[in-house]
Amino acid sequence: MKSNEMTGWKQVYSFTLSQLFKQSSFVVPLVILCLAALLIFPVLSLKNKDGATGVQSSSVHRAYLCNSAYFQELPLEEAGIDALSGVEIIPIEKEQLEATETLLSENISGDQPDASAILIDIQRSLETGYTVHVQYAAGGAVDDGDVAAIADAITAWLVVYKVESVDAPQEVIQDITAPVVTEIHKYEDYVKNSEKPVSEEKFFLVYIILFVFFIIINMSTSMVGPKIAEEKTSKVVEYLLTNVRPMALIIGKVLAALVAVLVEIGMVVVVGFASFTISGMLWGKIELLKNASFVEAFSGLSPVTVAVGLVMLLLGLLFFCLLSGLFGATASKVEEIAQGYQTFTLLIMIAMFASLAALTMMPMHGVNGFVKFTAVFPLTSFFILPGLLISGELSVAFAIPATLLSVLATIFLFWFIARVYESAIVASGKVLKLPDLIKMAKNANGKGGKVNEK
Repeated sequence: MKSNEMTGWKQVYSFTLSQLFKQSSFVVPLVILCLAALLIFPVLSLKNKDGATGVQSSSVHRAYLCNSAYFQELPLEEAGIDALSGVEIIPIEKEQLEATETLLSENISGDQPDASAILIDIQRSLETGYTVHVQYAAGGAVDDGDVAAIADAITAWLVVYKVESVDAPQEVIQDITAPVVTEIHKYEDYVKNSEKPVSEEKFFLVYIILFVFFIIINMSTSMVGPKIAEEKTSKVVEYLLTNVRPMALIIGKVLAALVAVLVEIGMVVVVGFASFTISGMLWGKIELLKNASFVEAFSGLSPVTVAVGLVMLLLGLLFFCLLSGLFGATASKVEEIAQGYQTFTLLIMIAMFASLAALTMMPMHGVNGFVKFTAVFPLTSFFILPGLLISGELSVAFAIPATLLSVLATIFLFWFIARVYESAIVASGKVLKLPDLIKMAKNANGKGGKVNEK
């Protein structure tokens, strides 16, 4: 491509960028995203604070405890059970059960102390084993969910405590309490799909990154192809081409869209980081960030993987914006814009759904051959590769060749557009199809073939 074919791209870029910043289609999503980034961390921090002190806001304030299982003691207060933290535990004898039941059933109004009380009776029989029996007044101030949480927590504690209460060596106790795990593998299927299934946390991480990248890329393409189509069908492009070369037109618009999207992302990241920092100072670190499963989901996170992910995002933006601009120039009439743009819409939707299809396989079959194919194939790799890389499911050694292939695909697309765009942007008549564009490329002699012209 000759340098004079880029004449006027700076003017197109400056004008398009200034117009984008003024449009409501840019301003409204930016405001919404910034508000979301501003509020998400305070909400999570406050939820974390409530979770840390959730027992203080629990509807259960008092628990009567009866040891009908004849343990020497039931040290629930010293057990460190979060669901019981802040709950007053009152031991009672078995003979006091009936009187306590009557007390709870009578004190059900919200202004009486025992309206927020429960009765815990730990029983034991040879037939059924141990039972954690919890009673509370149906019309009292006790929430069903709080009672269920307490019952589950005591049951989990009792499973360990009943073994530890036995006078036996620690090794024996550990052997008795060791979990029993069952794994079933169909031999043929196991051999074919030896990849380890992906955890739920990693699955959602890859899904979120895929979805965010799709939204960003789709949003940027809407700033290029439809605008070019509008200018061509309204004959505005004929005036533009008196001072601007065809390739300069698409390059200027693509670069303006890229800068606008990057500005939008940058502002959201800055607002989100400020919100995260301030929330941490006011309410402490978000509990989710301390969760072992959450941390494990980011096992591949490093400066290199982040850099590769950003490169893939930029390549995806450039690739699909160029493609959008190409198909935006295929229509000659206003009523044909949707028809001319449908090939691009079909391509980006196929890429998205193929990525989602690969993603849905991961919880059962891990990163199998199809998932790896989508991570390499240029149309889909822009969406799925960054998430697989950051989650640690694919290595940097795998990602670098895949990224280089995406670079080559973008270069090839740029070369193809350079050969056909001058003819496509001025063509009139029926909507240009993909075979027409390929024919243009074959017949091009530096300035594009001539088809479909009147």
